[in-house]
Amino acid sequence: MIELRAAKSDDELEAWRSVRSAVLPNERTSSVAELRAGADSDTLWLLAYVEGELAGSGVSTAASTGGAFTQPRVLPSFRGRGVGTRLLRALTDQALACGHADAGAQL
Repeated sequence: MIELRAAKSDDELEAWRSVRSAVLPNERTSSVAELRAGADSDTLWLLAYVEGELAGSGVSTAASTGGAFTQPRVLPSFRGRGVGTRLLRALTDQALACGHADAGAQL
């Protein structure tokens, strides 16, 4: 079973960062303070769990070019199980709920 949870606390945002760092090890990952400072009212950080184990993360936020920006990330050992699809659907739903007519995804 895949469970999605909003990342709100510092510990949850650290978990979000850990997924991004694992998936993109050669890229810098923003600190929790930087994540919070760059967020707007449309921003949603999500964590995905499979049977209680952290499996992925994602973000939906307003894009600087208009519309929304979505970015799901799935840990390699959980790929092919529908985690990315669930994340992308939830992130897209967030973008639509915030009134964005279109969204881009970085996969």
